[in-house]
Amino acid sequence: TWDVTSASDSASDGDLATRSGSLRFVLAHATGGDFVSFARFDSAADKIFINSTLTVPDGVAVGRTRDAGCGSFKTPLTNLAADAAISPVVSLASGASLRNIDIGSGGGVSLKISGANANVCGVGLGIEYDRDGLLIMTLPPSHSALVVDAPAASVYSSYFNGAIIVSTRGSDSRLG
Repeated sequence: TWDVTSASDSASDGDLATRSGSLRFVLAHATGGDFVSFARFDSAADKIFINSTLTVPDGVAVGRTRDAGCGSFKTPLTNLAADAAISPVVSLASGASLRNIDIGSGGGVSLKISGANANVCGVGLGIEYDRDGLLIMTLPPSHSALVVDAPAASVYSSYFNGAIIVSTRGSDSRLG
């Protein structure tokens, strides 16, 4: 398990010995089978501002594991926000999962599934709630909320405030 403990977006903000730090630091060091937890994340803003695309590596689970409940986009573990020029804000590699996270304000594309067998559940795209369930804002991304560009993706129990694009590579994907 890796713990997100900082709202920073620095790839050097972390500690390998304790397996903790910023989301970008944790994702830079996580490998297949690892879990990225927000249990120790205590940000008064409930938000992490992203300066460039975050890539979730092959087989890494962010927010909750696949065998855990999805959570709800109305009570996210955190919100990710980005400048409108960042596209996508988050990219999921093969076998990666994203659960119980909102990708709210900004970004050209909120989420791109670029690897096979990715899993998205309880995620809000183009909307932000705080951890207590209070709606903060709805701001759709400038291009699309979701791009599915790989086969066998599963996306469910989520909210999309924007277009959904499924490429010809998105065969056998399930949205619902």
